[in-house]
Amino acid sequence: MAETLKWKLSVEIEGGPKIEASRSVQVTAYDKVDVELPGAADLVSATPVSVDVLPDTAADRLEVLVLMSDHYGPNLTYTVDGGGAADVLFDGPQTFIGDGAVGLLQAVPQKIIFNNGLGEDVTARITILVGRQATA
Repeated sequence: MAETLKWKLSVEIEGGPKIEASRSVQVTAYDKVDVELPGAADLVSATPVSVDVLPDTAADRLEVLVLMSDHYGPNLTYTVDGGGAADVLFDGPQTFIGDGAVGLLQAVPQKIIFNNGLGEDVTARITILVGRQATA
């Protein structure tokens, strides 16, 4: 049975233009993953944390991917497995909706490998939301 995943976007320049968009996407499965990334002094000493995002059988049916954290910065990065985008700067929330946006990752992310070099005392709490088609 299909689920409705709704999204809204609003960007505004104070005293200037405002752009808004919203839409819904039908998905047959979704997953929400919360993971904590222990901090390290820098990216060189950070321990990579691999997070399962999609099962092997769902690789070609990703509709929506949302990545959020409670901390962002120049020393928080991720790499998409399978030859995808590497060392992507995670400096703000990231949302990929549709084939075009997901294609920017250069591979469908079955795993995402995160590195937290924001400081030894900074644990980053990552939330991943995936909307996909579970059937062919």
